[in-house]
Amino acid sequence: MKLKYLFPFSIAEYLKVFAYYVIFFAVLFFSSFIISAHTSSLLLSAGRERAVLYFLSIITLFAFLAILNFFVFNLMIGLAYSEIAKIKFSWRIVLKFMLTYFILLLIFAIPLLFSIRLWEDKNPAAFPVTIVVFFAILHFSNLSYLFVALTGKTFEGIKKGFKFGTVKIKKLLIPYAFVIVVLFIFLLITKLLKDFEFISILVSGVLISWMALFVCRNIIKNQAKKK
Repeated sequence: MKLKYLFPFSIAEYLKVFAYYVIFFAVLFFSSFIISAHTSSLLLSAGRERAVLYFLSIITLFAFLAILNFFVFNLMIGLAYSEIAKIKFSWRIVLKFMLTYFILLLIFAIPLLFSIRLWEDKNPAAFPVTIVVFFAILHFSNLSYLFVALTGKTFEGIKKGFKFGTVKIKKLLIPYAFVIVVLFIFLLITKLLKDFEFISILVSGVLISWMALFVCRNIIKNQAKKK
């Protein structure tokens, strides 16, 4: 098998996509750090008379960081999939991805809540169900974002993403076989780096960037052959 099959992209393309993912992960990491530090400091100093102020400050901080992460996520995803799909980036695609995010959230809300309920009930099926739900979200989200970028239409892109991800899943069996092998190696690496959180973020960016480019470029190549 040619190495080109596993890396259907240039180094420059990969570095761009990698940078976009790492930026989002970094913002998410530092947001959680800020919330944790802010909460700890207030808990140490807050008395009963400051309970209301404490509560409002936490809510305000959480809301601000949630909005910030939502914007950064969709901006970085818009930049990444514009590069992956080889289309020109525009702010319109960011708005379409924001709508795509909410639609996917609605679609996967019930499976997510179901898996959470299993954990609360300490059901033995909680772990395998969560794994299935997690990979289903990655699978269909990746395809939906790709086809939204390719078509320029939110609902049509999501429809094509779910159709390709179910009816034409056999076209992804070989790419996903390689993804599983790389994912296994990645899990071993992150286990060794569990005490180095930011390095784990970089490794996550390495994996996700390759997965998105590898899977999506194979889909684009397959779509081009049909024309």
